[in-house]
Amino acid sequence: MSERLLDRLPEAFVSNRATIYTRNLTEDPASVVRRNLWPLVGGYFPGGPIAGRTALENAPAADGSVCLVTPAGGDIALPGIRLRPRRGPGPLPSDRPFIGGLALSSTARAYLENMRASRARGGTLPRTLPRRDIEDRLDTLLRRSGEDAVNRLRDQMRAIALGLEAEARAIDELIGTLLGTRDAPVTPSWSRPARSGSSSRPSTGRIISPPSRLCRRPATRSRSSARSTSRNGGLRPSIGANYQRRAGSWRPATPSVIRAKPTMKGSG
Repeated sequence: MSERLLDRLPEAFVSNRATIYTRNLTEDPASVVRRNLWPLVGGYFPGGPIAGRTALENAPAADGSVCLVTPAGGDIALPGIRLRPRRGPGPLPSDRPFIGGLALSSTARAYLENMRASRARGGTLPRTLPRRDIEDRLDTLLRRSGEDAVNRLRDQMRAIALGLEAEARAIDELIGTLLGTRDAPVTPSWSRPARSGSSSRPSTGRIISPPSRLCRRPATRSRSSARSTSRNGGLRPSIGANYQRRAGSWRPATPSVIRAKPTMKGSG
């Protein structure tokens, strides 16, 4: 293969949805995969909405999990990354186009789907976030953006038809509690142990006065932080979209192969 042809190829790409080819023969394969993550995910699962915890965490989980919804296919293990598809509705009108032909679940869809119960299996994290994380995120949204933003999110969730009626009722009650109009069981953030150094968790109680209503301050946002936030719900297109050649890092050679390891589809 000529050097000119190699220069026109992306740093890494999926061939026939089975094998990743790369011309970068010097770096660790895990680094190559991370830098080209979203185009590679799109190569395996075209059009699949990014969903579950990935849609809210805006990045692979601590164990490398990337969760998405697809009509077919099982888990795929890549260097440092594990693609974890599940069956479900494809892209909705409220979802947004994303890198590599993927779709990014809307914020409302992401919250609804993360209310589904999910368990850790085979050494992997659950596909959805713990409820206490959902509570924290909603409370942060209320503190920073006010009641109007939370009510808009609730209206958007009500308009989505995903067959998650129980989850929709649960998050509706949770939002109502944070707004002071309901009395749903929650674990207030100020009563939880620090995330590091403690594995114990207090028993679930009821908020008498929601912290957000007692301590809320006017939302302030610096210009630098506003510029750093992606329009795609926080998923920054620079992740996996950097195809710029770095001086001295590539050599003309036949592309090497990074073989993916298909695994059995998880049911968690």
